[in-house]
Amino acid sequence: MRRRLIVFAWIILAALVQVAPAQEQASKVRLAVREISLGKPEAGAILRSLVASPDSKRAAYIAEGEGKRWVVVDGVKQAEYDGVVEGTLVFSEDGKRLAYVAAHTYPSYDVNSPLARTSGDKWLVVLDGAAGAEYDWIGEFTLTFSPDGQRFAYVAERGYKQLAVMDGVEGKEYDRIAEGSLRFSSDSKRTVYAAECWNLSLPAKSPLAGIKRVAVVDGVEGKEYDAMGWLFFTPDGRHLTYPAMREGKWFSVVDGVERREAAEGGNFRLSPDGKRTAYVVKRDRGQAVLVDGTEGKPYEVIRSLRFTPDGKHLTYAGSRAGRWMVVVDGVEGKDYEGIGRVSFSPDGVRLAYTATREGKSLLVVDGREEKEYDWVGGVRFSPDGKRVAYAAERDDKALFVVDGVEGKEAEETGSLRFSPDGQHVAYSVQRAGKWLAVADGMEGLEYDAFLEGSDPAFEGSGLLHFLARRGEEILRVEMEVVEE
Repeated sequence: MRRRLIVFAWIILAALVQVAPAQEQASKVRLAVREISLGKPEAGAILRSLVASPDSKRAAYIAEGEGKRWVVVDGVKQAEYDGVVEGTLVFSEDGKRLAYVAAHTYPSYDVNSPLARTSGDKWLVVLDGAAGAEYDWIGEFTLTFSPDGQRFAYVAERGYKQLAVMDGVEGKEYDRIAEGSLRFSSDSKRTVYAAECWNLSLPAKSPLAGIKRVAVVDGVEGKEYDAMGWLFFTPDGRHLTYPAMREGKWFSVVDGVERREAAEGGNFRLSPDGKRTAYVVKRDRGQAVLVDGTEGKPYEVIRSLRFTPDGKHLTYAGSRAGRWMVVVDGVEGKDYEGIGRVSFSPDGVRLAYTATREGKSLLVVDGREEKEYDWVGGVRFSPDGKRVAYAAERDDKALFVVDGVEGKEAEETGSLRFSPDGQHVAYSVQRAGKWLAVADGMEGLEYDAFLEGSDPAFEGSGLLHFLARRGEEILRVEMEVVEE
């Protein structure tokens, strides 16, 4: 009898052991969706101009009527102007400030004057609802907030001269300020842009004849050069570097000091901590990389020269006999027909890049090949570096691939974000003409559009938000991954 009881007890215990995991596996994860109406735009709203703040808490749009245009922010109408330029509404990163370009039309303005950029128009920037100075033209895509949102700058034109306006103060006039060169350092303390000075009376022996270029750093001009490359601040904002060319010779400039000659095109990099340098130098058979004074193998062409975020490793793509390969610290990877963008995990430990082979595209992660598609791009690592995701196309269909697992096919893919802890992933797709957000593979509701600047973004772990439009109604949408 006792033996039977013992056996019976073991059977019950075994059953409990089997049931416990089953119950644990039975716990489900669902997606909770909450919609908060922010109202409908007023009559005359230009719906394609709807923009959202990065935190998805504010919305702005352009409206028009009776020959006037105005901006509505959080449902409040701002001043009327003869024009407001679409595509110029820009929120600061913290969402607290808004800027855009507006215009006044003056009938008495001499439309035959060579100074008239647009007949009778004077352009101005409206910052936080206050109108700035008027100019003949303002670079629509130059409106720039500092990362902390405290500072603001843009490029304007008066007559035939261009100038940078920093925190409301005009800089020196130049013949041109290079598009896309105006920027703040990551700590918001420093500024830089590339300016051009023209002397068109010089004989045009080359396309560069009569044009000198300077970097204006914190309002101070650097030396003049015949050509300049992209301007880079190091992540801490302490150093500025750029390639420059004089009399046909390229070299690097670091904090205003000219360094070693580099390859044509000025291929040069400074490590994020400012301690290491890498140059592409000319050689008889092509090019080679000189990193910290040590020269690597020669290649026909070298491009995509980059340090890892921690500055410990250097990568680049090199070609030989028509084949391309990624080189990491001098060690060559597998060769392909082409190499695309190289991406690093935030800790600099993992490496991914796109490659092409026989007309197909694929992702290579840590030397391991992923599945082939018609196109691959938009590679993103999770903040902890453990996960990787990318966009792909196959047979005119778009999809996201997360950790090697394909999502459902769609007409178009939008943005993709990992949560700060890397545990969750969300992205946007368009299917049957409607947009929807997908979190951890679970689909949310459908919308006509996500507001510009408001792709699904995480607020903490598992909770994401965005602004969307359904019909004429603006909605703040919160989606949360809930474990039951």
